[in-house]
Amino acid sequence: MEILRRNDRLGLRLELDPSADRRFRVVADDEVVYATNVESSANVEYDEIFEVRDRPFAEHRKREQDFKVGERIRAETVARTSGKAARSKGGKGGRGGV
Repeated sequence: MEILRRNDRLGLRLELDPSADRRFRVVADDEVVYATNVESSANVEYDEIFEVRDRPFAEHRKREQDFKVGERIRAETVARTSGKAARSKGGKGGRGGV
């Protein structure tokens, strides 16, 4: 038996057993949930199960990524405004004076 794809965190794997009646098996939590002779069909089933099981983690990654993008935008805005302020010589009364 050969493991073609595996995700230990989700307890999911795609196996190839050349001696079995149905060669490709999708196994979730050590239980065969799908068996077929067609590799592409097994891959599609694996992807669908992966997507369902990974949904809570994917939502968490998306929130984290959105937060990081917001932080980058804020940092860029601060850098742009502070650089602009440093370049201006100011006028009468200094920077931003009367």
